[in-house]
Amino acid sequence: MNSESKTPIALPLIQLDHIGVRYGSALALREINLSIAPGSIAGVVGPNGVGKTTLLRVMSGLLRPSQGRILWKGEDLGRFSPHSAVRKGIAHVPEGRRLIAELEVIDNLHLGAVAAGLSPKHGVDKVIEMFPAVERLLNRKAGQLSGGEQQMVAVGRGLMSKPELLLIDELSLGLAPKITVELFEALRTLARTTGLTLLLVDQSVRLLNKYVDDLWALSHGQLVPVDRTAGITSLDSYIAEGTTE
Repeated sequence: MNSESKTPIALPLIQLDHIGVRYGSALALREINLSIAPGSIAGVVGPNGVGKTTLLRVMSGLLRPSQGRILWKGEDLGRFSPHSAVRKGIAHVPEGRRLIAELEVIDNLHLGAVAAGLSPKHGVDKVIEMFPAVERLLNRKAGQLSGGEQQMVAVGRGLMSKPELLLIDELSLGLAPKITVELFEALRTLARTTGLTLLLVDQSVRLLNKYVDDLWALSHGQLVPVDRTAGITSLDSYIAEGTTE
């Protein structure tokens, strides 16, 4: 009898199996297969209009796919809703931040915890630890903040639900390069120190290539693994050619 123990193979945290999405007669996503390992940082790159936001909406339960299935820790999620996604540990930071402009920052943050059925008591401290600048903004209305400040609050709101998987749509959109790098650095540190799994969807191949473990391009509604050994110039060309509609 062999006494050697075998190391179990970890299941993907989330897995998309032949996902397709139609808008009427138009096929937005087709045959999407994607596996994201627990604790990893994944990235999907592509310009506007190729289906990046659609992909995240499917993964967070906001949009029902026309075909395929989504597995969470090996369990078929079936026809799940945004509410059940948050309760399972999936948080979505949408493009454009989508904060409630009339509410103070503290209330916007609290909404992230409430959506998951959690008390916001200790969550705000964790957000401030990650983004110290948020502390002085807590009693300001979200609509009065700069783009970078709003993005910090939007990410913080997602973290308030204590997710296992954080989906972020266009983190760098409209932000100064210095602020963008600070956000990417903070997220990478958080992932490495806590085991949080990230999926970052962005137009910037240079940023994603620097910060993610695995990278795909979305091209004509399909995911294509990016050969990251080609060098950044070749990557830019690959993305530009591969995602032209």
